Amino acid sequence: MAKIIDERIRNDYEFTVDRLLKKRKSRNNPVPHFFGLLVRDESMCFGLNEKGLQAKQKLCNIVKETNVHLYEAYAERKEENGLVLCIKPGIC
Repeated sequence: MAKIIDERIRNDYEFTVDRLLKKRKSRNNPVPHFFGLLVRDESMCFGLNEKGLQAKQKLCNIVKETNVHLYEAYAERKEENGLVLCIKPGIC
């Protein structure tokens, strides 16, 4: 079930992004920036799978790599502060 949902979301999202980028270009709008947030367990780092890397590269080719921003978020337990949400640029 998760695989089917993932494929539907991925296909619909990619189609929508392609359509909207063409519309923006036809209207001479500036190239947009894309932001992605990957949430992970503090002890595990998954990064992007092969499809994710391909999608990122495709997007970078269309809007320039400088307009694609990825961040990772995770909770880190600190004795003095309890649980702290960490967000940092890039992915592991």
